[in-house]
Formats: sequence, C-alpha cells, structure tokens
Amino acid sequence: MEYSLEPMAGFIARLQAAVNDLSPLMDEIGGHLCTEWALRFETKRGPDGKPWAALAARTIARRMKTKGKAAANDILVYSGDLADSLSHQANSDQVVISLGVRGNTVAYAATHQFGAVIRMRERTQNIYRKVDKHGNLKRGFVKRKKSNFSQEVKVGAHTITIPARPVLGVSAEDRLAINKIVEEYFLKLSYGQ
Repeated sequence: MEYSLEPMAGFIARLQAAVNDLSPLMDEIGGHLCTEWALRFETKRGPDGKPWAALAARTIARRMKTKGKAAANDILVYSGDLADSLSHQANSDQVVISLGVRGNTVAYAATHQFGAVIRMRERTQNIYRKVDKHGNLKRGFVKRKKSNFSQEVKVGAHTITIPARPVLGVSAEDRLAINKIVEEYFLKLSYGQ
C-alpha cells in the first residue's frame, strides 16, 4: 500500500504561510477585544469585573446643570470621545490596542485607566455672581458675562483624586475568547478556508 503526502501539501503550505504572517489572526483578536472592551463603557466595569468608582457628588451636580439628569451618572462617556478612541493595530506577531489615540489624542485616557492625584497650588481667582434689584446676592455662581458682581477669592492648596477606572486589560472571558479565535483560525486553515 502506497501513501502520498500530496493531499497534505496544501495544508502544510497554508500553515507555513499563516505562521509566517499572523496579521489576519492578530487583527481578528484586536477587533474582538475592542468590541468587548467598548462594552465596558456601558457596564461600567473593569477587566476584573469590579464596578468603576462612582462619580463624585460635585461632578454629578455639575453634570445635572449642563447635561441633565440622564447623563449625570455617565462614567467615562460624558462626551463619548474616550469610548470612540478605542482602536487596534495588528502586525504579524502582535496586536496593540489603544485608548485615547484615534485621530486626536484624548489626553486624559491614562488618567482614567490608572487614576491620578492632582496637586493644585494655592491661587486667587475671580468668582462671578448676580445681585438682584434689591442688592441681595443670588445663590450660586454665574458666568462672567451674566454677572453684575465680581469678587476675588483665595483658593487654598488642595488635591484632587481621580480613581482608576480601567478599560484596557484582558479578563478571563477575554482569554477564553482569544483561545477560541486562535483555534478557529487554524481549524479554517486545515480546511483550506
């Protein structure tokens, strides 16, 4: 009985070509991860499954004034720029997934990924208010052009802590999905697809 490896030659050639250039596989992995990681903006959870830190009450109050109740608690999606900046680049041996670099750099991406402590120096600044027709100061601050009263105030040195709200990172589910993508990629090669 004679056995020929000829039927296997095509498979071996496809396998060798695929191993020499894994760009399509890396691109598929990158696309999958970007899609999954974009969902983190909706679920408000990091790669470890833990919920992101809630917004500070002051931030929520400011958003209520500018964006309304519906957007007041949106974490990391206030403008949508950060979520829209999630992208990937693949080559033959790796995929690089980026947050904050599509088109214009979103400078605060690293701050939200890792957290930050910002030290503010002592300073003086003008605050703007409105005085009613009876000479009483109305409650709250207004923009300069809407004010009829200005006062210089001293703001003491202080720190602002921004908690980490990670988007990037490979979860256990991501690892399983990557394994499945790799398996299916090489399985398709064995069938000549």
